[in-house]
Order: sequence, then C-alpha cells, then structure tokens
Amino acid sequence: MIRFFEEKDKEAVISLWQEAFGDKREEIAVFVDFFKSGLLVFENDGQVVSMLTLIKTSVGAKKGRYVYAVATDKKFRGMGFASRLIDFAKQYISDNDEIFLVLVPREKSLFNFYKKHGFCELCCCEKIEKKINIYENIDVKAETITAEDYFSFRESFFAGEKHAVWDIKMLDFIKKAYRGDFIALRKENRVCGTAFCYVAGDVLVVSELLQRGNPDTSINALGKFFRLSKVFCIIAKNQGDKFAMIYPEEFRDTYFGLAMK
Repeated sequence: MIRFFEEKDKEAVISLWQEAFGDKREEIAVFVDFFKSGLLVFENDGQVVSMLTLIKTSVGAKKGRYVYAVATDKKFRGMGFASRLIDFAKQYISDNDEIFLVLVPREKSLFNFYKKHGFCELCCCEKIEKKINIYENIDVKAETITAEDYFSFRESFFAGEKHAVWDIKMLDFIKKAYRGDFIALRKENRVCGTAFCYVAGDVLVVSELLQRGNPDTSINALGKFFRLSKVFCIIAKNQGDKFAMIYPEEFRDTYFGLAMK
C-alpha cells in the first residue's frame, strides 16, 4: 500500500534512509520534519519497505515536484516497490494540476532505471577543480547574504529562462543540511554574482555559481573568503555532464541547479 507519511513511520523511515544513504539519524530527522507532508511510503505487510519525497518546485508558473531520497529496504529490492512509487508520483501530479517531476540519480546506473519510467536527461554542467592563491589581490569581494536575498538574485538572474525555482523553505533547508552559506560577489559595490558554498574537509564546494563570463575571479574570491585554496565548483553549461532527469520530456531544456546531491 502506498500512502503519505504518518508520525508513526518516523523511526522506520529514518532506519530505511540510513541503510540506503548512510546519513546521520539527526540529519535525517531534520529533513523529515521539513518535508514530511510530501513523503511517500510503501507499506508491505505492515512494514515500511520503500519511500520517496515529493518537494514542491516550479518552472515559471508551472508547478512540479523534486523527487528526493528514493530508497528501498535491501531485503525488498528488485520487487518493484520503487517503480510503483514513481508511478504513483506521476499520477499524483496529474491529479493535482502539477506538470513535472525532476530528480538527481544517486548513481550513474540509475539513469537507465528512470529512463524506463519516462524521464529524460537534462542540466549539463561543468565541474571545475581549482587550486587558488588565497592571498592574491582581486577586485571582487565576497560576503554572506540571506536565503531571501539569494532567492531574489536567482530569480532576477534567470528572468526569461526556464529554471527550477526553489522557495525560501527549500533554500533554508539546503543551508542547514550542508552547513553552507549563500554568498554575494561584489565588484565596485555592485553585486556581480552569487553562490551557494559549503566546506567539505579542506575543499570549498561551490554547489551553484550564478554569474556571467569567466568564473575564475569569482572562484578566487570565494576561496579567499573561506580561506581555502582547493575549490570544486559546479557551473551550468549548454554542453557538459548530465546530472539530473526530468519528466516529461518537454521540460528538458530547464536549468535545474542547486539540487540536493
């Protein structure tokens, strides 16, 4: 039986998630508390054996869902439970005047799984790994900003383009989940770009960089701000690596950055 999450499912969902992805229990609990209204479970003989979450997003005025944390108990894999949850999600958006589903496969092998369910690849990106001199003198300065300011810049940056819109709740969760920061990049007191960054060991990960032109100066500014010389930056490109998938195909030219990966 497929149904939406109930509080009695919390421990089972946390255990299932932890088995599938290895995250800490307290981190999983925070996610569940944020997004439990969109969390689906598959109950088999009274046991939660599979799950996924439908998080609200939109492309312009068209509403859809980001499919996140698709997981099945190891003992029940290969029995079609995740497939049935995906089919339920497709029917759910159809019944609720929503248009699309979008997701990031955890592993490359899963691209073929989702293709069988009508999803197509989208969102090319370039991954830049760079070692920088944090003492270099550059004319771009970085500063932290609020999720609200980041949302406003992001919407202005993508004005007129198809892009996945993340609301403030989603941005707040991403910041908390990754222990990251929203950053404004300023040149001569003018905001010339923004970024979402978090630290992983001794590496600064720039999960989304929004700016026009050569990114080198912005990447350098971010490294200096965080005082880290190793930077891993993800930039949207017309040609590059595919990391997301969308259903149906008509939305395949949509930009879908800043996803939880």
